[in-house]
Amino acid sequence: MKPRAVLYFLLCFVCILPASAQQLLQGVVTDEQGNPLPGATIEVSPVERFAVADGQGHFVLEVPYQEGLVLKVEFVGMELLTVPLRPGHWQAPLQLRMKAKEEMLAEVEVTAAREQTFGVRSLYSVEGVAIYEGKKTEVVELQDIVANLATNNSRQIFGRIQGINIWESDMAGLQLGIGTRGLSPKRTANFNTRQNGYDMSADALGYPESYYVPPAEALERIELVKGAASLQYGTQFGGMLNFVMKSPRTDKPFHIDTRQTIGSWGFWNSYTGVDGALGTKVKYFTFYQYKQGNGWRPNSQFHSHTAHTQWHFDLSKRLHLRAEYTHMQYLAKQPGGLMDATFEQDPSVSFRNRNWFAVRWNLPALMLDYRASDHTTLNLRAFANLSSRQALGVLLPAYKADDPTQNRTLIRDLYRNWGVEGRLLHDYKLKGRSHHFLAGVRYYHGLTYKQQGEADASDQPRFEYLNPHDLEKSDYQFPGRNVAVFAENIFFLNKRWSITPGIRYEYINTLADGYYKLRAYDAAGNLIAEERVDESFDLKRAFWLGGIGITFRPADNRELYANASQNYRAVTFSDLRIDNPNFRLDPNIRDERGYSTEIGFRGQLPGRFQWDVSLFYMRYNNRIGFVTLLDERIYNEYRFKTNVGDSQHYGLELYGEYNLASLWKQNATWQWRLFSSFTYAEAYYLSANSDTWSRIEGNRVEFAPRIIWRAGLFAERGPWRLSLQHNYVSEQFSDADNTSGRVASAVVGIIPAYHVTDLSISYKRERWTVEGSVNNLLNQKYFTNRAVSYPGPGIIPADPRSFFLTLGISL
Repeated sequence: MKPRAVLYFLLCFVCILPASAQQLLQGVVTDEQGNPLPGATIEVSPVERFAVADGQGHFVLEVPYQEGLVLKVEFVGMELLTVPLRPGHWQAPLQLRMKAKEEMLAEVEVTAAREQTFGVRSLYSVEGVAIYEGKKTEVVELQDIVANLATNNSRQIFGRIQGINIWESDMAGLQLGIGTRGLSPKRTANFNTRQNGYDMSADALGYPESYYVPPAEALERIELVKGAASLQYGTQFGGMLNFVMKSPRTDKPFHIDTRQTIGSWGFWNSYTGVDGALGTKVKYFTFYQYKQGNGWRPNSQFHSHTAHTQWHFDLSKRLHLRAEYTHMQYLAKQPGGLMDATFEQDPSVSFRNRNWFAVRWNLPALMLDYRASDHTTLNLRAFANLSSRQALGVLLPAYKADDPTQNRTLIRDLYRNWGVEGRLLHDYKLKGRSHHFLAGVRYYHGLTYKQQGEADASDQPRFEYLNPHDLEKSDYQFPGRNVAVFAENIFFLNKRWSITPGIRYEYINTLADGYYKLRAYDAAGNLIAEERVDESFDLKRAFWLGGIGITFRPADNRELYANASQNYRAVTFSDLRIDNPNFRLDPNIRDERGYSTEIGFRGQLPGRFQWDVSLFYMRYNNRIGFVTLLDERIYNEYRFKTNVGDSQHYGLELYGEYNLASLWKQNATWQWRLFSSFTYAEAYYLSANSDTWSRIEGNRVEFAPRIIWRAGLFAERGPWRLSLQHNYVSEQFSDADNTSGRVASAVVGIIPAYHVTDLSISYKRERWTVEGSVNNLLNQKYFTNRAVSYPGPGIIPADPRSFFLTLGISL
C-alpha cells in the first residue's frame, strides 16, 4: 500500500469515528494557580463513566443528565474533588480547581511537585499530542533533583532512570553517550533523540548520532520512552529521548536567571536565561551559555557556545504558533586514547597533541497547535538541521607514535536535513466511554556530505584539506528520504483496563554518490599505487511495524503495563563508507531488525513511596558489530565491521524511592529520601551470520554490562538541599569476540567494573542560589570506553575527583 493511500485511510477513519448523539459533559482540571493537571482521572458515578485529562487538562464525557450524579476528580498530590452535578453543568465547560493536600508544605509551591514526582515520574496516558498508555516511560524533572547541571553530569541527571549505561568522554558534557538494555552508548545513536519534540541528531536515519546536547540548566524535563516507542517515533531499538526546554513565565514581561560556575582545571560555565510574557498573546524564552576548560589531561582544552530562543504566539483561543532556533558550536582538543599498561601507570598522560574536534549545530523549528474542537487537536511541526562536525588528527593505534611531519586526517560532515511531522489526536465516545485516537504522518529529507582527506601536519585546528578537489580518501553525498504513517488508539475497556494497539508504515530510500581511493604504500611509507573507485547506489525498502500495549490499574496510583512492538534500524552512512586504519567495513552490510517486549508494575503511595518494576526482552537480528579476522596476505589481525549475528537481551529493571520523613511527624525540619535504581541484563549472541566467526555464538554483546546500580540519598531542610549518589557498573566487553586479553591497539578488551560517587549541595534563599558539587568524590580510576576512532583510538580515561561552585541569581 502506498503512503498516500495509508494516510487517506487514517483520515477517513478519524472522520467516521463515532460521534456523540447524547449530552456532553466537558471541562478543564487545574491546580489553584490555573496550571493544567494532565492525567487527572474524572469519574461520574453511579453510571461509571470516566475520562483522563489531556495535556491541557481538558476532558469530555458522554453522560446524559439524571438525578444523583456525582463527579469525582483525582490527581496525585491533590485533594479529592467531588462535585454534585446539576443540569447547568452541561451548558458550559466546567472549571475544576484542585487543592494540594494539607500535608504538602504550603510555603513553597514547588515542594508539592517534588513530593509528587520524587524527581522522576511516568508520562501520562495522553500528554500533548502523544499516547503513552501501556508503555515504559520515565521523566526526569530537573527542578526536583540536585545535580551538577553546569557539566551536564549524566550520572546524576539520569541516576533515577533504570539501566542507563554511560560513555564519559569529556568533563563538560559537550556530548551525550547513553545506551540501555545492552545497546551501545555511542553518541546516544540507539535512541530517537529529540528536542521539544523534533529531531536534533545528525541524520535521523542515516547517521543518528548526537553531537549536540541541550544544556541541563535550560531544561525543564527529559522524557524517555523505551520499548514500544518505535511506533510513534521511528525505528530505533533504544526508544525515544526528548529534551524539553523550560517554559516561559507568564507573570511578568521580563525575568532573568543567571548562573556562573567555576571548577577544576580552569572550568568556567556562564548561563543566562531570559523569559516572560509580552501581553496576553506573546511569550518568549531565550538563553546563552558559554563554557571553557583545560581538562585534566594535557591537550584537552575546549570552549563552547550555545544559544536558544523560542517565541510563543497565541493567534487565537484555539491556534498556537511556536518558533524556535538553536545554535551551538564548540572546539575541543582531544588527547587521544591510551594502552592498558599506560592507563594503569598514569591515566593523565597524552601522546596526541594534533587532534581537534569542531561542531556547529543549527536547529530551526516551527510548531503549530490547533484545537479544532474539544475533541480534536492537530499538531504540525517543521524542523531542520543545518550543521557540521569536523574531526582532525591522527587515527593511528595508541601504540604507534605520532610523527609530527606526517599529514593529519580530516573527516568533515555537513548535514542539510529537514522534515515535517503532523499529528492528530481525537477523543471520541464508544459505549459510554472516552477513547483516544492518534494518527500521524512524517516526511524526512536527509542530505549528508561526508569527506575524508589529508590536512596539514601542524598542531593547530586548521580544518582545511590540502587537496580539496581531489581528496585522498573519499568524497560522498548521502541523500535520504523517509515517509512514515502511524496510528495508535487507547481503548478504555472500563475504569481499570485499557488496550492500545498501534501500527506504523515506513518507506526508506537511502542513496549514495561519490568515490573512495585504494592506496598502496611500500615499507618506507611511500605511495606506490592509487586507484579511484566511483560508487553509487539506491536502496529502497518499505515495511510495516506493529505493536500493542495493555494497562491494568488495580487501584489508584498503581498500574500494571505490558507491551510488544517490532523494531527496525537502517544502516548508517558510517556503516557504508569510512577509511579507518583500526577496522575494515563489510561492503554487504544490511539493516537490522527485531522486536521488544516488556511487562511492569509501577505506582506510588503519595508522599511516601514510589516504585517501578519491569521485565524486558529484546530480539536483535543482523546486529552490526566488530569481529577480529586474520589478513592471510600479511598475517595481521584486523577488526571487521559487519552484521555479526542475532542477539537477545532480557533482564529486570527495578526502581524505588522512599520518603523517610513520612515516618516522622508532619512538621519535621528535615526531608529525607532514599532511592535505588537497579538493572540486571543478559545480552548475548544466539547465532553468527558466518561460519568464519561462529565462535561468537554464546558470547556477550559488546557494551552490555550485566549490572547497573545507582543509589542515593536526597535531603532537604529549608533552603538547603543535598544529593549523594553512588554508581556501580559491572564489567563489559568492547567487541563480539569478548576479547579479554590485552591488545596492543587497546581498541578491544574488557572495560572493568567501576564505582563512582557524586555529591551535590544547594542553598537557595529568595533570589540567590549557591551550589557546590564534587564529581567522583572517592577519586576512582576507571574508564567507560575503548574508542575505535575519535577521540582515541584506545582507552579514554574518565575524570578523577573534581570540584565545582555555582552562584545563581534570579531577578
